[in-house]
Amino acid sequence: MKLSLIILNYKTALLTKYLLRYVTDMRLPFAYECIVVDNDTDNKLADIMREEFPQIVYIRTGGNIGYARGINRGSARAEGDYLLCLNTDIVIKAEAISGLAEFLDANPPVGIAGPGLFYPSGKLQYSCLRFPTPLTPLYRRTFFGLLPYAKITIDRYLMAGEDHREARRVDWLISSCIMVRRTLWKKLHGFDERYFVYFADTDFCLRAYKDGGQEVWYVPAYSAVHYYRRESAERSGLAGLCDKTTRIHISDWLTYLRIHGLRMPYEGHNIRRFHREV
Repeated sequence: MKLSLIILNYKTALLTKYLLRYVTDMRLPFAYECIVVDNDTDNKLADIMREEFPQIVYIRTGGNIGYARGINRGSARAEGDYLLCLNTDIVIKAEAISGLAEFLDANPPVGIAGPGLFYPSGKLQYSCLRFPTPLTPLYRRTFFGLLPYAKITIDRYLMAGEDHREARRVDWLISSCIMVRRTLWKKLHGFDERYFVYFADTDFCLRAYKDGGQEVWYVPAYSAVHYYRRESAERSGLAGLCDKTTRIHISDWLTYLRIHGLRMPYEGHNIRRFHREV
């Protein structure tokens, strides 16, 4: 089997239903499967799956075990050569999915590929990024981000000055819509489950270079629409620290620092070194 789509639901039962209606009707030039992991505690999605999608692999976790653990649960059942991690708020055409698979087929050194992401308005979403500095989350969540040096740091992190119409090797991709070789996924044992939601994708891409000997590529010739809501930044400054999502974001960031330390490849300068060493 060529591809396994891994979809994680948490309080998005209707979005999941609409996404499944679409992906089950897709005409791809290869065999594929769909695996749904349900992190919710109610029975909304369970009823939908039983009534409308009994042929789809459906995994109930019994509660919100987090993004990293949830995706790992789904990937453990996958049989495809490639895994497509797909958020329920993503709309992607079959041509883009098959295009990403063809890109991986043609480029063995690449282990992770992602399309260009756009908001429903048509505005570009920065989905390929440089590895963060220790202060990047602070700059993005507080008024310190208004300082001139902080704005430069944020722009570098977002690759705001780069041409996002060109395919390129990048530090990391947000995992809302990424295609990964299953051989790489198995070698790295999937997402690190010490992360609850955030930075699992950053960490995975970093390990792909350091430990997997594979590259990460942004391929904007293929695109998707992301109905994205940046929950961890809806409230900023000290008020934001009282928000549960922001606290999870900070906790995951501290986990990232504990794992990788302060001497990280902050701006992508060391990617080539990683690739040469493996």
